[in-house]
Amino acid sequence: MIVPMYKYAFLVHHADHLEFVHHLRDLGVMHLHSIENKPLEEEKKLQEELKQVDEVIGVVSSLKEKEIPAIHPDIFNDEISPSGKDVFSCLQDWITQQEHIVLDLENIENDLIYARKWGDFSRDTMEKLNERGVVFLFFTVHERDFNIHWSEENCLEVLHIESPFIYFTVVLKDNEHCTIPLNSSPIPAKTIHVLEMEKNDLEHKLNKISSGMKWVGCHAMERLENYKTELFNSLELSEAIHKSEKVLGESLFVLQGFVPKTQESKITSFCTDANAIVIKKDVKPSDNAPILLENNRFTKLYEGIGELYSLPAYGEIDLTPFFAPFFMLFFGFCLGDAGYGILIFLLTFYLKHRVDSKWISTLYLARWLALATIIFGVLTGTFFGINLLESEVTWLKPLQNFMLDSKQTFNLALFIGLVQIIFGMFLNATNKIKNYGWQFGVSSIAWIFLILSLADWFVFNFS
Repeated sequence: MIVPMYKYAFLVHHADHLEFVHHLRDLGVMHLHSIENKPLEEEKKLQEELKQVDEVIGVVSSLKEKEIPAIHPDIFNDEISPSGKDVFSCLQDWITQQEHIVLDLENIENDLIYARKWGDFSRDTMEKLNERGVVFLFFTVHERDFNIHWSEENCLEVLHIESPFIYFTVVLKDNEHCTIPLNSSPIPAKTIHVLEMEKNDLEHKLNKISSGMKWVGCHAMERLENYKTELFNSLELSEAIHKSEKVLGESLFVLQGFVPKTQESKITSFCTDANAIVIKKDVKPSDNAPILLENNRFTKLYEGIGELYSLPAYGEIDLTPFFAPFFMLFFGFCLGDAGYGILIFLLTFYLKHRVDSKWISTLYLARWLALATIIFGVLTGTFFGINLLESEVTWLKPLQNFMLDSKQTFNLALFIGLVQIIFGMFLNATNKIKNYGWQFGVSSIAWIFLILSLADWFVFNFS
C-alpha cells in the first residue's frame, strides 16, 4: 500500500533558518518539496564529487577479489592518519596514474611488436659502424614483390618474415649504392632491450599502485565510506536550504514538505518546540507527493520488480500486493521444471551467508519463485527436462494421476490468463472509481461482464 502523507509548510525567520533546517534534517522524517528545480553550483560540485567517490569505491572494491598482494602504502603510517578526503584524493591520483601507465604500456607493446620484426641490436654498435662508413638500410616488402636476385647484387640479410611481409636489411660500405627500388623503412626508436626494461618498470609501478589500492580496500574503506556519508549529508543540507522560498525580501523563509502519517507524532513534537509558524494539510494527488510503499514481508520482495516500470501516483492503488502472486505463478508456469526449481531453492540457502546483505531480499524472492517452479514442475510432470508422465517408474504411478498432460496444461494457462485479465480490469475500475468517481469505472465493469458472458457461452456450447 501507499503510505498516506500530510503536507506541511513552515514559515521561519531568517535568523533561525539554518538552525531550523539542521534540526529538520536530523529528524529525518520529512521529504522537502523543491521550490526551484535548478540546482546550485555548490550542489552540482557535491553531486559530481559523490559520483567520483562512488566510482573510486567501485574500483577499490573490485581489487579486493583479485589475487594480488595488499602492500601498506606510505601515506598510511603510524604518525599520519589521513582523513577520508585524503584517502579519496590519494586514490584518485593512483587511478589517474594507472590510466596513464596502462596507456603507456599499450604504446610500448606496439613499439615492441614493431621492434621484434627487426630483431634486437645495439644502437651504439650501429653508430660506431656508421662512423667507419658502414651504413644499414632497412626495408619492408610484400612477399610477392620480393626479388631473390636482390641478394646477389647487395649485401642483404632477411631479419624476419611475418606473412605477407618480409623484413630485411642491406649493408653498404665505402659509398656503395643500394640497387633495390624501394624506400627504406624507419628503424625502431628504441631497442627491444630498452623497451622491455621500460615495460617491466611500468608493470612494477602498476602492481605497486594496485597493491596499495587493495590495502586501502581491506583496511581503510570505512574512512572512504564515512567521507561519502559526509558529502551526502552536506548535499542534503545544501538542498534543504536551497528548497526554502524567500518571502518579504529575505527576512522570512517558507519550507514545504511531506510527512508520512505514521511519523506524524515526531513532526508534531518538533513543531511544538520549533520557532516557526506551521500549516498542515492533507495531500492532494496534484501535489506530486513522494511515494512511500509499505507492504508485508512477502509483497515487499516484489517492490523492486514494480520499480523497474514506474511507481503509482499518490492516491492510486499500489499494485504490488496484487501482481506479486501472479508474477510468482507465471514464473513457475514458464520455467515449470521441478529439477531446476529444487536447484534454485537449494542455491538460495547456499548463497545466503556468502553474499552482501543487500542481496538477501533477492535470495528470498528467488526462493519463492523456485517454490512455484517446483509446484508447477510436479504438476506438469517435468524434472530436468524429463517427462515424468511417460516414466515407467513404479513409485511415480500414484503421482502421475495428479499430473497434467499438454492439453490440460494449455487449458489451465488459458484459465489463469483469463482470471488475471478480469482481475486487472477490476483493479482498473476500482482505481478510477476511487480517484474520479463511479462514472469512470462503468466501462471497465461492462467489459468484465462482457468477457464473463462470452466465457460462459463458450463453455456452455463447447463443453
